[in-house]
Amino acid sequence: MTDAHRWGLTVTRSGGPETVTVSVTGRVSNATSANLEEALEQAAAGAREVVLDLAGVDYVSSAGLQVLARASERLAGSGGRLVLAAAQPPVRVALELAGFRSN
Repeated sequence: MTDAHRWGLTVTRSGGPETVTVSVTGRVSNATSANLEEALEQAAAGAREVVLDLAGVDYVSSAGLQVLARASERLAGSGGRLVLAAAQPPVRVALELAGFRSN
């Protein structure tokens, strides 16, 4: 089974109109990172806070980390923020090594 077949994404508005939650499952790899980037761009339109729920993610590649960095920079540039939530230990380690803070 390829990464794209294991991968899923849902977008919901929660916590008010300015908060969007993007929930991802599977692997965030080179094969799926463009889809994630598109979803994050759409979610950020009109939102001040985008919560990326990573509870269902078991792997994130350097391409995925670059997508997260760009999304974080775009949101910060417009006064918003990207919140990374519920990362599993292997994903959390990759995020921390890439310079993302753990809450």
